[in-house]
Amino acid sequence: MSDLSKDFEKGLKKILAFDDEIIVFQTQIFKTCLFYNLSGQKVSKEILRILEKKFKNKTILLPSFSNDLAIKKKYDEILSIPNTGIIPTTALKSKKYFRTSSPLHSFLVKGPLVKEIKKLNPQTTWGTGSVFEWLEKKNARWVSLNLEWSSGCALHHRSEEICKVPYRFFKKYNGMYYINKKFIKRIVEKKYSYSLKKKPIFDYTKWPKFLKKKDTVNIFLNEGLKFRTSLARVIIKRSCEFFRRDPYGSVKNKKIFLKQKK
Repeated sequence: MSDLSKDFEKGLKKILAFDDEIIVFQTQIFKTCLFYNLSGQKVSKEILRILEKKFKNKTILLPSFSNDLAIKKKYDEILSIPNTGIIPTTALKSKKYFRTSSPLHSFLVKGPLVKEIKKLNPQTTWGTGSVFEWLEKKNARWVSLNLEWSSGCALHHRSEEICKVPYRFFKKYNGMYYINKKFIKRIVEKKYSYSLKKKPIFDYTKWPKFLKKKDTVNIFLNEGLKFRTSLARVIIKRSCEFFRRDPYGSVKNKKIFLKQKK
């Protein structure tokens, strides 16, 4: 554990040197557990402990997305488990974090700007009034831990809505909102979705090639700790450049969609 702590703090020191006010951590710790021969619970608790210590004066966010509203037609702010990994799941159980109100794309938040985030009024999950828009406006720093940009940067999806990619459309998800099994209200969430009947086959490995060398910083400490980081406005800018060149750039089966338009 001491080796993990030392190495993780070493990586965070470089991220702290940027002196950003807001930092998002999208994480995957499978390789961390293997490299340090530790359980997922031990690794996640230690990483959260260090994050909370080193970033106590910053606002940190952890993606805590859930498909419960789409699949089960109900969502529980406390009990709907994030599908974004064990770190946000552990953070949720710690009850130290505020979970934003978007059932499909919630974030766990800790820090001085929580009150500001609570005032957001999202019109769509990635669009106007969303946490994603707020992150872009604030030019937050996005950190991907042990994930390639193609799988560790949910912010990229905001550019799909901004650029109105033709394989997605606005869809409303209806359901019931609970807090720890207590019914609160009926909700409707609007997302720029794709059709399940004409489902795109995605390849998100192409857009990161539009990131320039100056846009990103890679901090590779070992096979168990690899950080990639960039700023929100840069990610959105490069992503939009990618989609404006080819709106179907992330779709492997784009010929099907083009054929349908004829």
